[in-house]
Amino acid sequence: MIPYEIYLGIRSSKDTFLPGRQLLFTKEEPVATRFDQLIREMNAGTKSRGAWRTLVVATSETSHDQLKLALQPFEPTPKIVRLPAEILRKVETAHIDRAVQKLLGGGDAPNFEPSRDYDAVTSEGIPLAPKKVFGLALEYALPIEAHPGHFSAGWGQICFEALEAAGLRIVPKNNARERPKAPPVKIALAIPNIYAYRLAPSGIDRVVELLEDDQIAIGWSELDEQTVLNSSITKDEIREKLAVLYPQLAAEKRITHGTNQVWRFIQEVKVNDIVIVPHLGKAHFLRVIGGPIYLSHKVKDDTAIRRDISKLKTIAISNLPSAIREGLVFRGHASIRLEHIKDAVIDFLGIDRELAAEENEAVRAEKLMYEAMGSYVIPAKDEIIVTRKHAAVSEALIRHLQSKGLKVVNTRTAGLAPDLYTMCPTDPMLFEIKTGSGSGDYLKALGQLLFYEKVRGRSFRKILVAPTGIKQLTSSILESFNVEVVEYTEADGNFTFRWS
Repeated sequence: MIPYEIYLGIRSSKDTFLPGRQLLFTKEEPVATRFDQLIREMNAGTKSRGAWRTLVVATSETSHDQLKLALQPFEPTPKIVRLPAEILRKVETAHIDRAVQKLLGGGDAPNFEPSRDYDAVTSEGIPLAPKKVFGLALEYALPIEAHPGHFSAGWGQICFEALEAAGLRIVPKNNARERPKAPPVKIALAIPNIYAYRLAPSGIDRVVELLEDDQIAIGWSELDEQTVLNSSITKDEIREKLAVLYPQLAAEKRITHGTNQVWRFIQEVKVNDIVIVPHLGKAHFLRVIGGPIYLSHKVKDDTAIRRDISKLKTIAISNLPSAIREGLVFRGHASIRLEHIKDAVIDFLGIDRELAAEENEAVRAEKLMYEAMGSYVIPAKDEIIVTRKHAAVSEALIRHLQSKGLKVVNTRTAGLAPDLYTMCPTDPMLFEIKTGSGSGDYLKALGQLLFYEKVRGRSFRKILVAPTGIKQLTSSILESFNVEVVEYTEADGNFTFRWS
């Protein structure tokens, strides 16, 4: 340190030691304190409080080079600013592991203080300072010298998230805040979408005949069957085909409109979605139950592109809730999506949202099964009188399960997926119904149950429902796959189920 004194109101170094000119201050105090002391000293005996006075700093036994070095300009310390989240997320588990090993080996992160409120505890139970660990990891991830101001530590911060992802436990201490409880999660259920359709291809009212066929249709029937049934068709491909087949659309600048309508009908609308058809003062509520089909003999009527539906209810529009009634007013379009009144329609129809979401998931799983397994062909057989035994058993089983207070999802939309399952967070049951009692029936049921459980990504009690008479060996084999058996008997159209 260079020794120095400060004098007031002198004109040259010859006057340095004039009595009363030296200002007294404590040199060991911080700069700000010394400055305040000098202000008081220079204004002593006056009313002035200003700092505009002539001062001389005098030193002795100091060389010119020493003075030059002491007085040279210095670089201000760069301001530390918080790093953006995308930069902080560059810290990976490997960087954190390396930081932990350094600290466990006796190394340090000197820019960071020891922890006060939280420890990052290793799998061996050794506590480390979270900011030291993350700070070192940040230096390994980035070419910087890390400082506390570069990031924050605490619940919900990237620092804690990264440390926990790397296997460290964050443990509060000294009455620090515990991990906050997660807010209730609002689950977005995959409930059906709602659409309104006019069913007037080429401007001709086709509502009555289409509903008699249990179908809905859209125009643009000049599109070929391959295009309509191609599940991977793109909007651009549809647009190109429409532009060739319907040049008037381009002339009227309605290509985009036509493309969107075709795309919605064959791609966007899904099985289980709800379609409302307003017609002559009534609203027909329909459920889509099949994918797009193409009827070549209906091209002339412009109703070749169709979807199968089931009827839910028909009601006078005047009796509908106002929100639904107002939503059905649309002009200039063959269809619209009614997202804004979705909840009102679901409530009006009395649809169980949780059940509807499960049914939608079942449809998705069945589609995946077909993609994985491929389609199959049932060979032609002699005409026989077919009884609805399977449907009767299924309906009876649903009533039987519902009487026990269980919610039942009917997954049967085609031949590959299992038939029913119950919704229960602790003990969901998956059912496959067979009306035959041959080995092929049991093997198929076993495969469907195992495959479907895998597709759904959850565990079920897997249950085969079959006529009474399953042999003990068969039951034992099924049991080895954790498949239970429920046998049923029928008397005068009534079914009794015996649980093993």
